[in-house]
Amino acid sequence: AKFRRLLVEFAMKMQAAESAERQKVQEAHLQALREFVMEYPKSDEAPEAMWQVATTIEFNGQVAEAEKWYGALAKEYPNAPAGLRGKGAVGRINLK
Repeated sequence: AKFRRLLVEFAMKMQAAESAERQKVQEAHLQALREFVMEYPKSDEAPEAMWQVATTIEFNGQVAEAEKWYGALAKEYPNAPAGLRGKGAVGRINLK
């Protein structure tokens, strides 16, 4: 329930935020997702939370940091759909 609440609160805050505030809203959401993963690493939603962190920071240009998150995701949750996507993302990032 906490993960779903984080998603809903984020959507509501982004919708209400002015353009100049959206970066701060996103940063707060990423921190909340990181904290969720630390607090509930065994939850069914932890892999999806990690995926959201990784993809967001990758799209924000932090590719090396995103690769760490993708790698941890693939290692910690190898059979979860998000873990499989994480493994693929690491491969994609490392393509020459």
